Amino acid sequence: MTTLHYFPSNPTVGQQYSNSNGNIYTWDGVKWVGAVIGSAISTIGYGTYTVSVNTSGNFVIPAGAIIEHADGSPAEFPGGTLINGPYRFTLTTSGSITLNGEPFHSGGVIQSSTPPTPANTSTLWYDIGSGRSYVYYSNSWVDAAPEPSVPTHISAFTNDLGYITATNTLVSGTYTFAVSSTGSVTLNGISFSSQGAQGTTGSQGTTGSNGTNGTQGVQGTTGSQGTTGSNGTNGTQGSQGTTGSQGTTGTNGTQGTQGVQGTIGTTGSQGTSGTNGTNGVQGIQGISGSASLNNLSTSISFTNTGVNPPTFVTTSTGVKISYYQQESASTVDYATGIEPGGLWTSIPSATSNYAFKWYGGTSTIATLTGTGTFITNTLNVSNQITTPSGSNANLVLNPDGLADVIVTTSTQILMYATNTSISTTTGALVVTGGVGVGGTVTANKFVGDGSSLTNITVTQQANIVGQQPNVTLVAGNYSYLFDNTGTFTMPVDGDIVMPGTNSILSVSGTTLLGGAAQVVGYYSTLGVKYPGGSTQYGMTLRPSADNTNAITFLNAAGTNIGSITQTTSTVQFNMPNRPAFRVYGAGTTQNLGTTVNTNGILNGNNFAVDYQQGTALNTSTGVFTAPIAGLYSIHLVARVYSNTAPSAQAIVIKNYSTTSSNMVMWETAANSTVNHFGVSTIAKLAVGDTLVLKVTIGSINFDANDSWAVAYIG
Repeated sequence: MTTLHYFPSNPTVGQQYSNSNGNIYTWDGVKWVGAVIGSAISTIGYGTYTVSVNTSGNFVIPAGAIIEHADGSPAEFPGGTLINGPYRFTLTTSGSITLNGEPFHSGGVIQSSTPPTPANTSTLWYDIGSGRSYVYYSNSWVDAAPEPSVPTHISAFTNDLGYITATNTLVSGTYTFAVSSTGSVTLNGISFSSQGAQGTTGSQGTTGSNGTNGTQGVQGTTGSQGTTGSNGTNGTQGSQGTTGSQGTTGTNGTQGTQGVQGTIGTTGSQGTSGTNGTNGVQGIQGISGSASLNNLSTSISFTNTGVNPPTFVTTSTGVKISYYQQESASTVDYATGIEPGGLWTSIPSATSNYAFKWYGGTSTIATLTGTGTFITNTLNVSNQITTPSGSNANLVLNPDGLADVIVTTSTQILMYATNTSISTTTGALVVTGGVGVGGTVTANKFVGDGSSLTNITVTQQANIVGQQPNVTLVAGNYSYLFDNTGTFTMPVDGDIVMPGTNSILSVSGTTLLGGAAQVVGYYSTLGVKYPGGSTQYGMTLRPSADNTNAITFLNAAGTNIGSITQTTSTVQFNMPNRPAFRVYGAGTTQNLGTTVNTNGILNGNNFAVDYQQGTALNTSTGVFTAPIAGLYSIHLVARVYSNTAPSAQAIVIKNYSTTSSNMVMWETAANSTVNHFGVSTIAKLAVGDTLVLKVTIGSINFDANDSWAVAYIG
C-alpha cells in the first residue's frame, strides 16, 4: 500500500502536486483534484458512473450523459460537431450549419444539387440545379409546388382560355356550323333564329289537309311524304320547326320544345314547290300551344281504347285530354280520362296546394281541395246527407262563429252520439245561445250549469258535473270551492260541524292544520279520544315503517331542529344541532399562567376547535354562552407545567364576569408526579349563562392531548 505524502500548505489555485501514488493533483481553490497518469485508459468514477480518456485521446462519458459547466450551462463540443451514428450536425467557424456535410439553414430547408440522405418525413429540400423544392413523404421526394396542368391542344380557333370565339366556324366534312357576332346560327350557309323560324321554308305539310287537322299531326308525318318521298320526312321535321310543338311526332304541340331540332329540316326546304306551305303557317299556332278546330263538325270522338285511372311515372293509358303535363314519380297531369265504369278528372297530387275549382265569371263559387274538402257558400240538399256507417263523421257549421240549424219539415232532430259529453268532437249537440221548448224535455241525464233551474228533483243517484277548472257551491254570501285537483276550500271562517257524539272524520292521507287546534277549550293541544269501549286511550303514533322519524320539529324558517325517532323497540329524541363543542390545545400551549391573554382565560390563541354545533362558543374570547336552558355536560383535561413546578389550578367558571360560580376545578400540588388528568360535571344553565376556562393559580400546559368540551344534554 502506497503512503500519501502531506500536500503542500497554502497552495495557490492551479498549483499541481505529484504525490507518491503516481497521481498528479491540482488545487482548485477548495480541494486537491487528482488525475491518473500513465494507464492505458484513465478513468474517473462516481458510484456506477465513470468517464475516461482512451488511448486515442477521446474523452468518453457514460451513455446518455451530457457535458455541462459547473453552473449548469451547456458546454461546447470540440470542433462544433454533434455525432449520432451516421448523422453529423456541425456548427462551422463561419457560423453556418451543415447536416451530413450539406448546408442546413435556419428555415429548415436543405440546399444541395442531390437529394440529401438519409432523410426524414417532412424534410424540405431545395434542388439548386433545377430551382424546385421537394418534400420527403412516404419514402420518396414529392414536388412541393407542382405546376398546374394546361390544355394540351390549343388551336387557332380558340381564344386564350381555350374557348371557341364568336367568329369561328366548326367544320366536319362538307358541313359547317358558325355563330355570328349578332347571335344568329348558320348551318351550311343557312341562318336560323332562336324560334326555328327557318321552318317556314320547310313547311312541307305536303298534304294541306293534314295542316288543317292541327292536333292530329301525328298522322301527318306519313302524309307529309307525298311530294318529296324520303325527303318529305325531313320536310315534316321542317314543319316542326315552324310549329315547334310538332317534333318527330308530327303536329302534336306537346313536343313543341323540339322545334330547334326541327330547323334541321332546312334540308327539307327543297319542298318549296309544295302548294301547302300556307298550312305550315297554321302550324305556327302550335308554338303558342293553341289549335284551331274551326272545321270541326259537331263532336270529338276517341277510340274505344285506353281505360285506366291516373298513374305516376308515365302517363296513364286512360288519359283522353292532357291539359298540362306534370307527370313525375309523385304527380300526374292536369287531365281528363276514362277508367272502368268512370269518367275522371285529375290534378297533380292529393295535397293542399292543388284544387278543383268552379268559377262564375271571375268569382270562385266552389272549391274541392286536393285533400278532399269541399268549400261552397250554400249547399242545398234535396234529400239527405249521409255519412258511411262507423265513420264518426261530424257536421260542422260555420266553425269560426255561431250558426243556426233550421228544420222546416221535420218534427225532431236526432243526434246519434254520446249523451254524457258536451264536446264538439264527440257528437253532442251544443247550443251556445238559447233553446226554447214549448213542451217537455226528456233526457237520460242533464248536464249544465243549472243557473236558471229551480225545484230539480233527482230520482236516481246523480252527479254535479263541472267542466270548468273550478266549481263553486254558493250559499248566501259564502262560497265553497271544489277545484279540478281534488281540493275543497271552505269560505273564510267557515266551519265543519259534526254534532253527533259518534261522528268520525276519516282522513286516509295527510291532515294539515294551518292554525291552532282547540280541544276542550285549550289551544295548541291535540286530544284524541278512542271512539268506543270503556277504556280510553291517548294519542297513538304509528309510522309506516320502523326506524323512521315519528315526529319532526321545524323552526319558523322550516329547518329541521329535532325529531322523535321510533325503532322496533325504542323511542329516541334527536336534536341534530344541539349546542355543543370540543376544543384541544394548539397555538401557545406551554406555561399558561394567570395572565395569559391578559385575564388568564384560554381562547383561540391556545386551542383549536375539534367541532362546534351552533355558535355558542366565541373562539376569540373563549366565552361559551348557553342558547338553551337545561343541563350541560362539562369536561376538562389539562397537564401540569412541570413535575417540579409549584401548585397549579384551572377552573371552568359560570358567569365569571358577574356571580362567578365554579363548575369544575382542575388542581395539582407543587412537584406533582401526575401529567394529564381530567375532571367533569353536569351543570344547569339558564339562557345567557356563560362558561370560561381560566387559569387561577400557577401555570398549566394545554397541548394536543388536552381538551375542554361542553354539550347540552336536555
